[in-house]
Amino acid sequence: MFADIVGSTNLMREDEAGTIAKRDTLAATIETAAKKYGGRVSNIMGDGFLVEFSSAVGAVSAAVEFLRESPLPLRVGLNVCDVTPNGNSI
Repeated sequence: MFADIVGSTNLMREDEAGTIAKRDTLAATIETAAKKYGGRVSNIMGDGFLVEFSSAVGAVSAAVEFLRESPLPLRVGLNVCDVTPNGNSI
């Protein structure tokens, strides 16, 4: 799953400190929801979050939870595929 903050550049321009604080809150929310549904945050890139799940149901459940609780507008994409240890998708 990949999630990113919608309009993050404009949000930062309008209120950098507030946006960073909300992003940190969002990161904690995503981390908690991911763990709750059997996932893990594998990377955070600025306004984007890469989260891995072993179950599509867990990914959707977590996404619904953190979309409801997000303090910022959020866009979420789910990709259902197997990932091999060397990182190549099958």
